[in-house]
Amino acid sequence: MPIVYEYHKQDHTVQARVSGCLELDEVINYMNSLMNDPSVPSGFLEVVDFDEVTRFGFETSKIRIILDLYLKLKKSNQSIGTLFIASNPVAYGICRTLMGFYSGEGVMNVIRTRDSIQSTILSIRDLYPR
Repeated sequence: MPIVYEYHKQDHTVQARVSGCLELDEVINYMNSLMNDPSVPSGFLEVVDFDEVTRFGFETSKIRIILDLYLKLKKSNQSIGTLFIASNPVAYGICRTLMGFYSGEGVMNVIRTRDSIQSTILSIRDLYPR
C-alpha cells in the first residue's frame, strides 16, 4: 500500500502513515512526491508511523538507496529531520539501521510508542525554532 502523508501547519510537520507491505518503490515515490510538493514549506519535521507495516519488501542492503534519497529530500525541502514511530521490532530495527548510517545534519530519532510523540516534537522544535 502506498505511503500517505499530509502537512500539519499547526506543528509544521509532515505526518506519513505506512501500512501493509512496504516496498522500495513506494519509499522512492513518497520521497519524490514530498520533494516536489509545493504545499509543504521548508523547515518541516517529518513524522513517519510504521505501526501498520506488516512486512518490509526490500533487503537491508537497499538502505543506502533510501538514505541517498533522504539526503536529497533534506536538501530540497530543508527538512529539520525525521521522527520514526516503530513499535514493531522489525520496523524499529530498520529505523535504527537508517540512523546508524545517517551522518547528515538535523534530527533522526525513533520512538516505540505514540505516547511520546508530542513531547518529542516539542523538544525537537526547541532545538530548531522557526
